[in-house]
Amino acid sequence: MFRLSVIADRGIFVSDELWLDALDRVAAAIGSSDEVSLQVRVKGLAPAERLRLIGLAAERLGTRLGRVILNGTPEEAKAYGFGGAHLPEAGIPIRSSAPDSGFVGASIHSIEALQRAVAAHVDYVQFGPVFDAGSKPAAGVGIQAMAAVVAASPVPVVAVGGITPENLPTCLRAGAVAVAVVTGVLRSPNPGAAISAYLAAVHAAATTTPVRV
Repeated sequence: MFRLSVIADRGIFVSDELWLDALDRVAAAIGSSDEVSLQVRVKGLAPAERLRLIGLAAERLGTRLGRVILNGTPEEAKAYGFGGAHLPEAGIPIRSSAPDSGFVGASIHSIEALQRAVAAHVDYVQFGPVFDAGSKPAAGVGIQAMAAVVAASPVPVVAVGGITPENLPTCLRAGAVAVAVVTGVLRSPNPGAAISAYLAAVHAAATTTPVRV
């Protein structure tokens, strides 16, 4: 299980090329690390345009694609060659999905959504925004709300939303096994240094914080 997820959201870039360049830089910075996951996210577009961009991302990532998670269905991830899938909350199936769907996560915002995600055999859930989000206008729900989800979850919980190296330890103390970031890495002039700063914070926190696995 990763400790840091970098979500490459097309929506925060002014052009496709800048987004694809960012994918390149972040994938290169991650390298072969098992502690860091890269997620490709394309939302709010017509289906054909979304699939076009997913295809461009798959081409740009090339041989690194098997280490990347797609924000989409397991079927889409498999079709394009991604190593895993991440379901938006609205995309969590009502009925249980096959256990052999590959590595699958899901975004959730409530206990009810957590229950649906667990029934769909996800490997982890991503809860937030914990703090005020930097990539979209969304107010943070707070550490206590995340802790309640952790207490109810039989699968690992990833914290997302306004996560910085400074507030990251609070998320781990509340039971998150990992954190997910967008602007903290993608808007950094040096994504590699930003990733290193987040991992250093994770490692420092882990020396004093019991981490649920």
